[in-house]
Amino acid sequence: MNKKVTLTEIVGTKIVLALIMVLYYWMWARTDWKDYYVVIQSALGSAFVVFFVIQASRIKKYKAEGIDEMAEQNLKRCDSICFKIFIIAMVVTAWVCAILVTKIKEYREKAGYKQSELAEMVGARRETIVHLENGKYNPSLKLAIDIAKVFEVTVEDLFTFIEE
Repeated sequence: MNKKVTLTEIVGTKIVLALIMVLYYWMWARTDWKDYYVVIQSALGSAFVVFFVIQASRIKKYKAEGIDEMAEQNLKRCDSICFKIFIIAMVVTAWVCAILVTKIKEYREKAGYKQSELAEMVGARRETIVHLENGKYNPSLKLAIDIAKVFEVTVEDLFTFIEE
């Protein structure tokens, strides 16, 4: 392959790589797991590995061709922008795929506990209880079970996943 590697090609492939990673994460974060998702996830994982190897070899060739300083700066800017877009896409994907509705506040108020008291009973920080009540934090299985035991209810009574 004697074709010269262009900056546009490098930028485009980085965007495609980020999209593959977001799709893989989307499959991982799904709450409505189906048996065939394993096949899709494996295909995306394989595509990611193959694409990453090809991308690494193209970048190596691009750098060996003797790039100028402006092109190098543009490549760094692209890396920065692609990384930010990737992080935003990951956060949005996580939020959309795993929305957890909690009734902790309702049960806590009914039992007459303060957030700090509940936190102490389950071995967590008050801030954790605040984030749980606001739906900004998904608890570990142990924490969910501990909270359910305090209120003498099931974990399913406390937490509900909203499907997409």
